Order: sequence, then structure tokens, then C-alpha cells
Amino acid sequence: FAPVTPDIRALPRPGRTIAERIAAVRAQLPEGDERVLLTASPDVCAWLTNLRNAARPASPVFPAVAALTGDTLHLETNAPLSDACRRMLEDEGVVLTADLEAALRGAGVTDRPLVVNRKAVSAALMKRFEGFWSGEIVPAEPFFERAMSRKSPGEIELIEEAMRLDGVALTEFYAELDERLAAGERLGECDAVRLLHEHRAAQPGFMGESFGTISAFGANAAMPHYEPKPGRDAELKDGLLLIDSGGQYWCGTTDVTRMTPVGRISDEDRRVVGEVTRAMFCLANARFPEETPGSELDVEARGPLHERMGEDYGHGTGHGVGFVLNVHEGPMALSPRNHEFLFEGNVLSDEPGIYQEGVRGVRVENMLVALKDPTACGMLRWKHLTCVPIDVRTLPESMGDAAEAVNAYNAWVRARLTPDLTTRARAWLERVTAPVKA
Repeated sequence: FAPVTPDIRALPRPGRTIAERIAAVRAQLPEGDERVLLTASPDVCAWLTNLRNAARPASPVFPAVAALTGDTLHLETNAPLSDACRRMLEDEGVVLTADLEAALRGAGVTDRPLVVNRKAVSAALMKRFEGFWSGEIVPAEPFFERAMSRKSPGEIELIEEAMRLDGVALTEFYAELDERLAAGERLGECDAVRLLHEHRAAQPGFMGESFGTISAFGANAAMPHYEPKPGRDAELKDGLLLIDSGGQYWCGTTDVTRMTPVGRISDEDRRVVGEVTRAMFCLANARFPEETPGSELDVEARGPLHERMGEDYGHGTGHGVGFVLNVHEGPMALSPRNHEFLFEGNVLSDEPGIYQEGVRGVRVENMLVALKDPTACGMLRWKHLTCVPIDVRTLPESMGDAAEAVNAYNAWVRARLTPDLTTRARAWLERVTAPVKA
């Protein structure tokens, strides 16, 4: 195991118990299945145990190996667990051990089939198990990862709380940024990163960023994973600012991308932002059968950009997002290359984009959760989780048939955020969410 920073904590509100997490894994197996499931995936082990490493907000995990035998979870880790964490695990029936081999021998299960997702274990761990396991070792589907991706109602409720906190932080940030720029202050991409961090850090339960903030102005935004460098960052002056950022809170993980105007922007800027925003809502408004592969939904956002603009983008439309975990989580994704089925409770990003080298980059991103469609048996629909306004100053005067979606979304954001905003942020929110025309 690699060294870890000793700050492992139990989730204050885990959304579901360890027993419920185990049950979600076992629900994918035939009744009475006696196979042993093995994983060394740090995020899976954190998810199973309701523990997080607070010293690593962007990836709050720790090294461990877990084996599931029936309804019993065996855990081996060198992470320094407090007495409170140990008691919590033991109270929930987890068998903590310094020697997983000895624990499994003692449980009398080493002659059973061992199911291993080889993507989630190292070659060294496989060699170790092959040395003492007498049962058959068989490859597995990602049982743990699929269970982890299907968020429970309790987890979804907590994620929505994180989204509200994040929405307040971003609204306060954009209001201050606008005010300072309007006053003539010279600010750069890195200044925006620092200011956004300050507003997120003011929110209760904030652990840190869920990934490094992408603050990209003008043509820099044509690089999807651009990272501003102090002293070499662009000044914010007349153009579009793309900010792709996320917060890690003790109640959820966020990931959001928004476009904002700085000074003067062109009609073509507005046209491109409008088309990308339309594409984001095209996917968000989709209804689809349960067990639809992610590859079939990717086109809901990619298709409109191709048809209306002749444009495409070189990344997937969306990725899974963890619960107080990694901002990129498998196994499902909205991508032409991902054929995992989607189920109720899946949380994914929706982030189409247009990247015009040397000119501009535009991406608009919301996080969505798949829920049962009450109007159609066996169908799913998306619900917006992200609660951050679409700045209508970046859109064309007319949004056509997308106007209704933009206006409804912004009205929902206003209603949810306004009670918790300062006077300055309330005024800014009213301005940037004025209704757009059809």
C-alpha cells in the first residue's frame, strides 16, 4: 500500500448504510450465490465503508482490499483508522483485518469461486491470491461499480443539498466578478480561480475542489482541459470566459461548466453559446427506456450540434459522478464508446461543447440524475441536479424552441437560490436570468 495522509473520517450523513450498500451489490447476483467478490479499487472501498480521506478532497479515498462473502464485508487496509471509525465499521458488521488471507481462510471460503474485476486489482494482488486460493478464480462484471453508480434516494437528496450550496457559491462569485470588472479592475484567469475558491470555501461542509478549476478565457477555452498558469494567464477583457469547476462537500460532489460574458462579446459568440446550451437541454429533456446504453444517449446532445452547426467535439457528452467521491466515476458514460446500460439513480454530467482553435471554446455542463418517468412504464427521465443559472447575456436574442427550457430552468434556479443570497448576488441573478425570447 502507498502511504496515506491520516485523516480518514466517517461520512456524517452517508445516504445509506453499509448493509444497504452490500445488498445493492448482491442484488445483481443470483439468490444464494456463494461466490466471493474481490476488489482493491480505492473508491469502491471508500463507498462500501462510508469512509472518506478528508486530506484528499479531489479523490477522498484510501488504499484497501475488500472481499465480500455472502453479506459479510472483509476489509484490509493500512490507512490509520480512528477508534470511532473502527467502532462504526464493527457495529455495521465489517470484519477489519491486517491479513485478508488469514481472515478468508478462517471464514472457510477459499475453496469457493473468487470473482475478480481485473481492472480493479493489481497484478501483485492477483499473484498473492493465486498463491493460496483453491477455488476457481473467474473474471467478473463490474458488480461493485454498477451498484456504486446507482445512487439511493438518500444520496440523491444529499447531492441536491450540495448543488444548492454550490449554486450559492457560484452566484456570489459571478456577482462579485462582474462588479469588480465593471469597476475597471484588471483580473486574469487565475484571479477567477482564487475568487471562486473563496466563495466555495465559505459554504458549510466544503472539503475542497473536486478537481482543478478550468478558467479559460477567449481562445484558451478551445483547449478542453486548459489550465491557467500564474503570471501567464490571460487578462479578462472583452470575450467569453469558460469556467469548469467542482466542489467536494461532505454531502456531495459537484461539477459544472458555465459561460459568462466579459465586456463586449460578438453575435457569433452568442450564437455558438446558444447552440451548445440548446444541445445540453436536448439531452436533459430526453426520455428513454431503462437499460439504454450510454452510447445511444450521447447523440441526443451531439446530434443537434452536428445538424445545426456542422460541429462535433472530441470527448464524451457525459461521465458518471461519485457521491463524495471521484468526479469521474464509471462504469457508465454518455459516449459513443460506452455501452453500459443506464438505470434509475445514475448521476452523470451533460456537457456538449464546440471548440474552434484560435477563436473560442464553449461548453455548458449540468449534472443530471436518471429517475423513473411517472408518465410511462419502464421509462426514465433526467432531473437537473446542478443549480447554477444560465447567463442569458451569452445567448442570442431569440432561442427559438429552446427558450422554454432555458426560462424554466433559470426560474427554478432563482426560486431555489434567492433566499440564501446577498443583495448583490440577488440583483445579479435577476439580471442574468431575464426571460429569453422564443
